[in-house]
Amino acid sequence: MSELNLHIDSAYWITPGCGCILLSDNWGFEALPTFKFNDPALEILRLRRMPPSDLAYFTAYERIDQDIQFILDPNRHPHIDFHQDPISVVGAFNNWGDCPNRLDYELTSEAPHSNIALFTKTISVEELNLHSESIEFKFVTRSGHWINPLSSAPNLKKDARGNLNYHLDPNCNGKHAFLFNLDGHRGLDRPLSVCLDQENYTPILPGLSFYDLKTDLPLGSIIESDQSTTFRLFAPRASKVSVEIQATLDQPPIRHSLNLMYDQLTWEVNIQNDLSGFLYNFFVEGFNDSISTFFDETVPILDPYAKATTGPNGPAIIINQQLAQPAEIPFNPPHWHDLNILECHIKDLTAQLSSDCHDKASNDKAPNKGTFAAISKYLHTKDNYLLTLGVNAIELLPIQQFDSPNQESYHWGYMTNNYFSPCAWYTDTQDTSNPNQSFKQMVEDFHQYGKSVILDVVYNHVGEPPHLARIDKAYYFYLTEAGEFENWSGCGNTIRSESAMSKKLIIDSLIHLIQTYDVDGFRFDLAELLGIEVLKEIEQALKAVKPSIVLIAEPWSFRGEIKMDLRHAGFMFWNDEFREFAQEYVLGKSHIDSLAYFIKGSTNHLAAWPSQSVNYIASHDDRTWIDKITENPNHQGQNPTQNDIRRTHMAAALMFFSLGTPMLTQGLDFLKSKNGENDTYLRDDLNALNFDAISTHRNTHNYFQNWIQFRQSPWGDCLRLDDFPSPHYSKIARSEHTEHSSAVIIFNADQSKGPKQILLMINPHHESSNIPLGQTLADDWKAIASIDTFNFSGIETQVNFRNQDHVNLPPMSLLLCVRPAWNS
Repeated sequence: MSELNLHIDSAYWITPGCGCILLSDNWGFEALPTFKFNDPALEILRLRRMPPSDLAYFTAYERIDQDIQFILDPNRHPHIDFHQDPISVVGAFNNWGDCPNRLDYELTSEAPHSNIALFTKTISVEELNLHSESIEFKFVTRSGHWINPLSSAPNLKKDARGNLNYHLDPNCNGKHAFLFNLDGHRGLDRPLSVCLDQENYTPILPGLSFYDLKTDLPLGSIIESDQSTTFRLFAPRASKVSVEIQATLDQPPIRHSLNLMYDQLTWEVNIQNDLSGFLYNFFVEGFNDSISTFFDETVPILDPYAKATTGPNGPAIIINQQLAQPAEIPFNPPHWHDLNILECHIKDLTAQLSSDCHDKASNDKAPNKGTFAAISKYLHTKDNYLLTLGVNAIELLPIQQFDSPNQESYHWGYMTNNYFSPCAWYTDTQDTSNPNQSFKQMVEDFHQYGKSVILDVVYNHVGEPPHLARIDKAYYFYLTEAGEFENWSGCGNTIRSESAMSKKLIIDSLIHLIQTYDVDGFRFDLAELLGIEVLKEIEQALKAVKPSIVLIAEPWSFRGEIKMDLRHAGFMFWNDEFREFAQEYVLGKSHIDSLAYFIKGSTNHLAAWPSQSVNYIASHDDRTWIDKITENPNHQGQNPTQNDIRRTHMAAALMFFSLGTPMLTQGLDFLKSKNGENDTYLRDDLNALNFDAISTHRNTHNYFQNWIQFRQSPWGDCLRLDDFPSPHYSKIARSEHTEHSSAVIIFNADQSKGPKQILLMINPHHESSNIPLGQTLADDWKAIASIDTFNFSGIETQVNFRNQDHVNLPPMSLLLCVRPAWNS
């Protein structure tokens, strides 16, 4: 065979007992090649050529004589309407789509009204200039959205910029691909290699349709209708799976072996007892190769479908889901354009509360601080922060079980170990019969006071230990060629979200949180790593369960960002560009064009609708707002200057006066400082909220309260838009000082939304700014807020603007006006 210069390029498992072998070039003989395994006991039962069209499903092309047919499956890309936004194939042959005849490269379907049939485009080898040199190609929509190549494609290559493209080999016509079936063996459960020349063995690794393998059976521990208990685990390459069950932690466990089911992927055992409240762990055995597996039969595995757990290592707690009582009348959050969001952390909210916040008349034991029960108790106290601030949605940092070692340890929670289970450290109970009741009660208590509950969820990576890797490392995680975890999350690993069972795990757990606890929304951490295709499937699945669900994406990762792509999915997004703009603006370093862009909700470019942009000036990450902008040295914002405070008020005005959805983080309204520290995910001493600071910074706290109230008022209707406004809805007058970013902004300028209008005059500079208005302002405008004061009854101002065609704004000033006058 060496004379033919042929070798095995790659080999993949695609289903149990079935694999694919790709040669380095075409096999031109009628007789099939002879392949050998490193295990002489294994033989090929059936060897055949792989239909080129089957391989093209993954490689995205097929060579047919002197033509190349490019192929895309719309089912792989549910976020794109292939009919409304046609797809083109692009590469160096058409200047990557930058050509006058790009429409000639668009794919079409033989079933023009179907979203199921394949879309193809046939181009001649000559037109592609495809001789002996290979080319790279990709797909892009007419609107400019790039289609992500399948991660399981065998022909991927990175270009010089790190972009992943398909690679087209002009010499391979499909006769290099073979399928084989083993004689009576799964194959998946052992490390196998295959050779063509009796010398050079190539490992058979997961690939192609392996990542589409799935089961639709219920997984985890299930109390059946006959009161028996079934344990079921998807472990496609395991050689043995067992479960250890114990009534309590101090009793010895009993081990049971699970049986491999008919699908050769899923393991199951049924025990004729109702084991509700019992504890259990899985153990998975298998043969390890040097790349794609991480089996260890001695390591207990926390069931990925466990509905409750005792901690990040397990054991899990068996819950009878038949007894779960969903909310009689599910709570519906406000429409997205009506949201005002507060981001906060369970422990930070209650860490410094005194015992006075608990009901002394009650004989009940006061709940431990930093628990769901402590939040519930706090909600029922007079004048508590969560209610009096005025927001209508609470966004909680991760509450799913994370890898903090015990209840006393502090963690933000971005290292998830189980996606179904509320964190055991926050439940604070030894009751295994109903361990999650305090979380359910907390959500009900928020709803009682009209507050929606949004959960920050982390589906891009997992914490330690990585239980999913012990089940199937390659199936659940992106790996390097050497078998190391890809670390695009910055947290040690990255979940392979497009694997069928990864998607199922994500969607099933989210639906569980909705149906069991009536959660109102989710903010997806590092959502870029999930990919726009998976995000679209999540949106479709969750809206089918709760149409009012709130979906927010953090649209970046260490790999890239997907802000523009989110125009194709029903997600809001954290707008970090707004955050950076606000900081620069209040320091007088921004440009008037930036103000004009962000004040309109980024709708000129990023946002597909006005409320899609989540406008924020600080979050849990990095330094606090006051530490970032303070005039004090070394970011020491504990004692803010008067300019620091006024700039904070100006930033609040920007956030609440802009189209989009405002979000503030805990303590922003009373100038929370972390002493200049940047990374505090383990620092409870710096993150804990001291509500006594509200008294110290009462004016700023009240200022934020009033802006939130204004946003939710009838005048706030001018900002809470559910669709694009008319072309002349907003009017922005600029300073005659070209280097100034000061402006006068009017919303509902054309009164297309009724008679109410709102106006903001703003000047971040240390000099006065004269602004020609281009019209004379009416005399019935009423000023209700300045940079220091907010009063709905009206405020006195030295700014002369009524019946004027220009306005002279004092240094570092703002003025909010409404018409008709408040309450008129």
